[in-house]
Amino acid sequence: MFRPGWKVLPLFAFNPLESWAMWTTTGELRDLAARPYLWMQFGNGVEGFAFYEEQGQLYEGEWLGNRRAGLELGGGWTRWLEAGVEGSWGTGPYFDEVDPRVGYLGQVGAELVLKPVASVSLGFAADWEVFTEERESLYDGWVGRARLDLFATRSLWARVIGDWSTFDDFRGGEALVAWERAPGRAVYVGGGVADEAVELHWQLMAKATWVIAI
Repeated sequence: MFRPGWKVLPLFAFNPLESWAMWTTTGELRDLAARPYLWMQFGNGVEGFAFYEEQGQLYEGEWLGNRRAGLELGGGWTRWLEAGVEGSWGTGPYFDEVDPRVGYLGQVGAELVLKPVASVSLGFAADWEVFTEERESLYDGWVGRARLDLFATRSLWARVIGDWSTFDDFRGGEALVAWERAPGRAVYVGGGVADEAVELHWQLMAKATWVIAI
């Protein structure tokens, strides 16, 4: 770890090798990975992370080895704004029970959180993933989430979440109102609805807990 005292980059660390392995109860190698990485903390508190990784795992009797490189950058840019982006590209496993194999996997993600006042937090996140084999796409799509948190007091708050996915044509939403008097003393009321392409699902939830001291 280095502390050069620079205003823009006061702290960064380099790990030349991080490695781990797992075995099954019969002694067969199940997972093996090794990577160097670079971590940086900028003067405004934003963090950056870069890595290269070689990893393999056992799936349905086949050893699936892959190599990936990635970048991440994010954190609190101002008092009211948090944002981050990440991406990685390389080879990756395709978990087919009949024919597991390795292809090219690309991933990109972004997140944005706005806090205009202390009692309101509005966030958006989206991730894209594509898997190709011999220049043909086996799958690609997006998943996303929008989230709104509202705080009336420290004890009373509400949350609304919306989710969507192009992989299975999913759209859904959830809402929750909570009153948390103290640990073990709380009331929650909420529900959700989901449109899964061919059928609409919904649910309601209520929960109350109260700890009585004797």
